[in-house]
Amino acid sequence: MELFHGSKSHKKPDGVLTHFGSMLAACQRVESIFATKERRVYAGGSELAVIDYRGRIKRIEDFEETLASFADHAGNTFVSKFDIRVSNSLRLDDCWDDDPIGSGGMEIFKTNDQLSQKQREELKAVFSPFAGIVYPQHVYSMLSTDEIRKITKAGQKNYIFKREYEKREERSRSIGEDFKIAAAHEAVWVDLTLRLRNWAMANEFDGLVYSSAHEADGAECCVTLRHNQVLDPLENYEFDRQKYMDMVGPGFRDYFKAQWEEGRRTSPGGSSSTDAYWGGFNPLIFWNPS
Repeated sequence: MELFHGSKSHKKPDGVLTHFGSMLAACQRVESIFATKERRVYAGGSELAVIDYRGRIKRIEDFEETLASFADHAGNTFVSKFDIRVSNSLRLDDCWDDDPIGSGGMEIFKTNDQLSQKQREELKAVFSPFAGIVYPQHVYSMLSTDEIRKITKAGQKNYIFKREYEKREERSRSIGEDFKIAAAHEAVWVDLTLRLRNWAMANEFDGLVYSSAHEADGAECCVTLRHNQVLDPLENYEFDRQKYMDMVGPGFRDYFKAQWEEGRRTSPGGSSSTDAYWGGFNPLIFWNPS
């Protein structure tokens, strides 16, 4: 199976909980990371307000600065095509947004028809005491402080937990969130994700597949579970900054402003579209084989 992955290097990912998808999905993921890390709202005229996750203004910048910032971001990212080995995949419903898969709870199996009744009961035990989507308030109302502390402490002995938890901490700090507040539910989300991975492998599943609800118009995506499932990259792609600036630059202000006025852009507490920083162009045209 040949799928794409975006990262900060050409280095082959280790395959444990690595997300792959179409090239379009990988390129749009580059945009969504930028859009989520620092959200921008139209502030009138030629200005944008950069806001944190609570909608508080961090700074004001013009469209040229925003365009250059995104070009810098994309220029430090690589898209690669990999041959991945997945023969028996477990289908999920994409309901975890930008959080770890485990945060979706049993809701991720809402339309799955692969599972036996016995397997469903086992999965309910995996996600216990949670039923549907695991929101932060559910973590604090259903688990004691001591239980959460034990989950976090035990997880720090597992390198996969530590790696995924550190990613969540980096994301939290990048959006201006107080990780001291988010740490508890983030630890539980990561723990549930690893429990799901262990259950899947014990039941001879070697991948998690889902139709992306956020990128590439529902493209099929896959998450590998083991180290040996990802082979060396078949092809690497680099961002063409000059082509991007030449094509997107002239109409970027008007495009972004129109999206904002149509209610398709980021708003405090809202989510961002997946194409605003591509200026209406297909992002594939800005990536060239290296």
